[in-house]
Amino acid sequence: MSTARTLSLADVARLAGVERPVATMWRKRPKNGLEFPSELPDGRYDGQQIVEWLQATGRGNNRDVHTELALYSALSPTTPVETLRDLRTMLAARTLLDEPLSGVDVDELVDAIEGLDPDDAWLLTEFEGANIELLRSEVDAIADAAWSSVAAYDRVVAALAQRDRTPTLAPELLDLAASFVKAVVDDPGLVVDVAGSATDIVLAVTADEDFPTPDVTLVRADVALRGARQRYAVHHLDPLVLAGDDSWIAPVGESVIVATLPHDHTSAFDLLEEISLQLASGACALVFGPAALLVDELASEVVGRRDSLLRRHVVRAVARLPRGQAKPAVNEHQAIWLMQSGAKTVRVGDLSGERFTRARREALLDDLVATARSVKGRAFAELRTSSAAEVVAQGTSLLASRSAHKVEVPPPVGDDAARIQQLQEALANPLTGPLAGFTPRIANREAAPTLASLGDLVRTRRVRMIPGLRLAHGLPTGTTTLWTAKGVAAQRPESVDLLALTTAHPTFRWAQADDVVFTTAGTPRAVVNTEPNAVVAYPARILRPSPSSPVSPRALAATINTLEPGNSQWRSWQVPVVTGYRGDAEEALKRLDNWEFQLRTRQTQLEELRNLVIRSVLPGAVTLNPIPPPAEGTRTTQKGQ
Repeated sequence: MSTARTLSLADVARLAGVERPVATMWRKRPKNGLEFPSELPDGRYDGQQIVEWLQATGRGNNRDVHTELALYSALSPTTPVETLRDLRTMLAARTLLDEPLSGVDVDELVDAIEGLDPDDAWLLTEFEGANIELLRSEVDAIADAAWSSVAAYDRVVAALAQRDRTPTLAPELLDLAASFVKAVVDDPGLVVDVAGSATDIVLAVTADEDFPTPDVTLVRADVALRGARQRYAVHHLDPLVLAGDDSWIAPVGESVIVATLPHDHTSAFDLLEEISLQLASGACALVFGPAALLVDELASEVVGRRDSLLRRHVVRAVARLPRGQAKPAVNEHQAIWLMQSGAKTVRVGDLSGERFTRARREALLDDLVATARSVKGRAFAELRTSSAAEVVAQGTSLLASRSAHKVEVPPPVGDDAARIQQLQEALANPLTGPLAGFTPRIANREAAPTLASLGDLVRTRRVRMIPGLRLAHGLPTGTTTLWTAKGVAAQRPESVDLLALTTAHPTFRWAQADDVVFTTAGTPRAVVNTEPNAVVAYPARILRPSPSSPVSPRALAATINTLEPGNSQWRSWQVPVVTGYRGDAEEALKRLDNWEFQLRTRQTQLEELRNLVIRSVLPGAVTLNPIPPPAEGTRTTQKGQ
């Protein structure tokens, strides 16, 4: 391969951070008298000329085009797969050696890799077969462009997965899977990656620096695991590797098996049957695969294999998901199986006809965790209970069971009429302005916002970080305020019974008023606790500014709520610090929070009122009896006339 950096027009658009039509338009519209670079004979463009043109014209949304040229050139769809594999291998070597490859003798590099992989289990053969002399300068440039060797390695792995059509979960589904593992695995727990198919899930779990890293076992299951072992090594994990005929589950703690199924029916059901044989007591398996295999109607020659698993009572929950939850088959529906031994009932749910919103993902996650934990007396939001025998008897889709459909019994009509009147009166009450009584005046024209990283504030003890309590499962609700990650995201606390809480956790700590409770799961969210006694449950955490700290709790929470999804590195968050008089700002923010709460309450009331009108007024069960207009010719009497 020549290391000349050339780009397709689509590559140019990705490098510049614009849509493809924008790059097409650039070819026709010069700027500052500068024509777009000419095509090369193969229809591509010289990467260096593109970079110089973008910098000279100021076009595009990426100011680091010069640095990132090597990365985007390497990840181009036209780069041969063999070259991408060599780049992956050499980026792994660069990461593990923790030094650039350029300038080092090739024989010395091979000797160093042999020292890392003396049994030639995951890297040595690939490194010796790579075109080291030609690619090592390119590898160093790619690592610099991605800001780290690990980040560059993961980008190349993702590109190869797309080329090889390896099933890859969408970020939202990956987050759900990782959250399930963290909720179910206990210390000292074990995560089993079957056939290296769930490496993304395991790495998402271990990337959470506040979660104890579980033991990882990698099961061979008749496939080569060199790539998975290499990727784990790059991320500084050393899993136990077992052959497919070994026992997967260690007899300690809680264990979770994770797997992503291939599209091939035979391979997929072979893998499922192997998993079913390893479900020791206390273990569960979370399996992702095409809905066409796990849920939908199957051809007669393979439906028996799925039914045999149901008859073994190892399938606890089945969920059909919306499209777009896995690559490369973005137009296909995916499904989830939760497997556990002794499953007499099956919880089934169909989410495929709805948007896979954050609220629905969290509801599904809660249902799956409750099912895995066998929580009693809980209302399920997305999954409905059916017997395993009834599901098998359908012989078609697993979602065809009648008991899978929720039937709601409407309340008495009189209750709806009374509630409509209550809501009407509540919504008619006027609201005063959020800052009534305040008059803004200019005090200092030179003042400007001052920011500090949250990590520095915690390190210097101006803000204290307190982890959430790992709650025992199945605690009943009560009157004590409970902040969970779900409650923080919804800005609405839950509750827990105080007696049950103190019995399960005699030494728990209270959250205080003006503590900032936050979560990094998915989209970062925060709320200011206003209760004198409240409990915060892991993975939610507490930020407690010291009395002398220049940090406003409400400004801190508001800043966290503006962060983008996926920004989970809380130490890097830039938050405002107080440089002026804190009292006025704190009171104003407190009033704004209260006003927002009133608006949110009214929005909830409005939605309830709309639903009541649809449920009771639309079919004629309740009438609103509007005041009739005055008869024609009747004069309306007004005061003063």
